[in-house]
Amino acid sequence: MADASTTVLALIDILQAKTDLTIITNSVKLLNDYARAGFTLIGTGGGLRAHSFAFVGALACRTLEAYNVDLALISCKGLDRERGVMESNEPEALVKQVMVRQAKTRILLADHTKFDQIVFMRTLDYANLDYVITDREPKRAWVDFFKKEGVQLIY
Repeated sequence: MADASTTVLALIDILQAKTDLTIITNSVKLLNDYARAGFTLIGTGGGLRAHSFAFVGALACRTLEAYNVDLALISCKGLDRERGVMESNEPEALVKQVMVRQAKTRILLADHTKFDQIVFMRTLDYANLDYVITDREPKRAWVDFFKKEGVQLIY
């Protein structure tokens, strides 16, 4: 499963050579951009958020709940050690929560600007993640925190 974030789209771009993937997504942009890439694509449907070109709402969540997947790729708008993983809007936060519940392995992609950022809505606790992938080494406090939480940090 892949969310509708630009960060996740950047990773999908790297995976284009791996055509044996099935990607379930709420991202209209991913569906459009990779329709001919050789992936098997499944769109959730649902209400459309025009700002992010993301399907959200009850239909999107029900579609995601129908699948049990190996991997969930999600991003976020902010990370705080006390408040957890945060999102700027509730509809997309709810979709990400379902994606994480349905996956064996849960990966959060977050660039360095997301650390120590408090935004609108708490989305996930770190216990719901297996990996955090970021673009540079975070502050030592974050490295120690992820180790304590049992989350593998990759940078």
